[in-house]
Parts: sequence; C-alpha cells; structure tokens
Amino acid sequence: MKKVINKGYTLTVTSWENDADNYNTKSVTVESKEKAKALYDLMQLCKSKNNQPKGVIRLGNTGDSGFNKEQINLLYNFFKENPILLEEKLEDIEEDELKDYIQDLFYRVENGLLGSSEWYACRVMESCIVTYSPEDIYTEEIKF
Repeated sequence: MKKVINKGYTLTVTSWENDADNYNTKSVTVESKEKAKALYDLMQLCKSKNNQPKGVIRLGNTGDSGFNKEQINLLYNFFKENPILLEEKLEDIEEDELKDYIQDLFYRVENGLLGSSEWYACRVMESCIVTYSPEDIYTEEIKF
C-alpha cells in the first residue's frame, strides 16, 4: 500500500520566478483549518510585486537582496494578525533584529511551498489550492 494523501488540510502551490519560467508545484499538509487559512493568506502575499495597483505591496519576484521596508512591514502585520504561525511573540524581538527575524520567519513558515530560488527572495505564487481529507488515503501499487 502506498499513501497518496495525508490526513488534514493540504495546500498545493504552483509558483514561478523571473518572467513566468521555472515552474514548480509543492504541497504541505497541516492539521487545522485555521493554520491552512493562514498559510493560504500568506501565499496571496506572494503574488508578483510587479504591475500592482499603487499602494499594493506583494513579495513575489523580490530579488535575492531581500525584502524592503514596506515588504517587511507587510509581513510583520500579517504575522501579528496570524499568531497561529508564530513561534514567539513579535514584541519579544529586538527592533534591530526584527527585519532579519521576519524574513527568516517567512521562510520557516512557508515551509518550502514556493520552492527555492538562486536569484529571488520570493518566487511568484501563481495558484494555491487547499483540499481536505479526513483520513490518510492509501492506494494499492500494482507491479507487473
């Protein structure tokens, strides 16, 4: 028997980098609907930062130099509103360490959903689908 679906809420994210090349699809399963919703909302912030309406800040296609002040503020506010994703209170982080902490937290929390990039701090999230299975699903592998 081969497990094909894990019990819980599975997020499947398709992402790309640069000018819509190097596509990749990753999945992560979490136990709670609340955590799945928070991760889904985080992925929405990973749309391309390019061609957004004035004042809209996104993370996708940010270069490997890292997130700017506005992007860090976006993530800070997001994590503050979604404490289910936090390992410790943001208020406990020293101000001079906050930018690095927020950026590192983003990578720990997104848990590889976007995949990695040699040239970009954040790949572009093209789609994020959430599915639910009340139990692990197994199929029988047939070998000829």
